[in-house]
Formats: sequence, structure tokens, C-alpha cells
Amino acid sequence: MKKNKMMRIASILMVATLITTCAISGTFAKYVTKAEGSDSARVAKWGIVLNLNAGEVFAKEYDLSKAHQDEGAAAYTGLAVKAEEKVVAPGTSSEEVGKTITASVKGTPEVATHYEIKIADIKDVVLPKGTYTDYTELVKGDSKYDYTKTFTLDKSYAPVVWDLTIGTVSVKAKSLTEVLDRANEIAGKLAGLGAVSVNAGDDSITIAMDVEPGTEMNLNFELAWAWAFEGNDQADTYLGNIAAGEVEAPDGASTEVSATVSVLAVQID
Repeated sequence: MKKNKMMRIASILMVATLITTCAISGTFAKYVTKAEGSDSARVAKWGIVLNLNAGEVFAKEYDLSKAHQDEGAAAYTGLAVKAEEKVVAPGTSSEEVGKTITASVKGTPEVATHYEIKIADIKDVVLPKGTYTDYTELVKGDSKYDYTKTFTLDKSYAPVVWDLTIGTVSVKAKSLTEVLDRANEIAGKLAGLGAVSVNAGDDSITIAMDVEPGTEMNLNFELAWAWAFEGNDQADTYLGNIAAGEVEAPDGASTEVSATVSVLAVQID
């Protein structure tokens, strides 16, 4: 009896020992794998600033202080040109107005960027080649004075000369339409500015450049104009008479000059 009691006590102690051993084993021996990480970001810099002046390059009035006069002419202190709407005339220029068509882009974006300047809807002052009445000299006939002389243009006459400057590259053309015709030449001269492309259409020209992220952009564009005072007097006079409605405009003639200039900077996908 006493022996059986001792056996039961021994069995209880053995079970208690096993439980304690399992508890200690679970506390001091286990597999552990742990990982931790963090990240942050900010918005990529854009910072592109565009500037454009294309709305005040022609005028209704031009000051005589910059106009051309024959030597010995009487001192005249009035305006050289005055009209009810913006006009161009021999002797006038963007210098007279004090403003040119300008655009610029500055910034160092952290994204690939496409920059574009477009001159569209181009109209130019043009008198097509042909034979015309010379209105610069009134000739005495048998019974009256009349305009009997003529003059001939072997090629179209475009008196407004344009000077296109991009960066440090300047291309002077006899007309805006000639700027279009010389697109390849312009592209060649701009090769040093980067991946520049020049595309000309029927009445527009687009100058575009793609730049890599982090490229500092500081590009200036300028388009100046001038109508020489000492040009073709016969053709100039004929164009003036067309504008006045005194003579009918031949096919292909234009007495208007205009262009729409736009600038664009956009992130490349």
C-alpha cells in the first residue's frame, strides 16, 4: 500500500518535470525572422518658365526720329506713319516699335522634356513676278499725263525681311516664306544645341528639341522684321496702291503680314 502511494507520487513528479521542461524549451529556443524597411519620395522638379511676346510687334504709328529721310530734306517733326490699324511700310521695322517676336524657356527639369516653338498661319507681303504699271512716274502724252511706263519682276517681291535668331544662331531671310524654304539650313545650324528638329509646312514652321532629365534649359528665340526704305520703289508703290484700293491685286499678291507664334514645354512619356 505504501509502495503504491510512492509510485503515484513519483509519477506525478515526472509529469510535472516534463511540463516544466516544455515550458522552458518554448521560452529559450524558437525560430525568428524579421524584416523592416522604409522609403520616401518628393515630386520631381519641373521649374520650366516660358516667356512670349508676340502681340505688339507692329504699330499704327511710327516715329520719324527713326525714319529715313533724304539728305537736305526739310526738318519734319511729325509721325512717319499713322493709320487706323497696325501697318507696315517702307522704312518701318520692329526696331521702330522697340519690340520683336520673342520667346524663351528656362529651367532644369528632372524629367525628360519636349520644347517647341511654332510659327503658323503665316501671311507675307508679296507682289508676284510679272509686269506692272509703274506708278512712280507720270508721263506726258500727246494730250494728257498718264502712267504709261511699266516695270517687270523676274521673281516674287517680298519686301519685309525677317531675322530669325535661336540661341546664338541667326538666319536672315527675305520673307517668312523663305524662312520655311530654308528649314534644312536652320536645322543644320542648330545642331550644336542638342536634338533639334525643324519641320516646315505650307504656312508654318516648327522648331522642337527633346532634352534629358537634369538638362539646364536656357534657350532664346527672336524674330525681327524690317522693310527697307531704299528698296524697289516701283514695287513698293504698287503694293501701296493695292492697299489703297487704287489697283486690283493680281493673283498671289498679299498686302498683309501676320503670324501666330506659340511655345510649348511638355514632359515626355
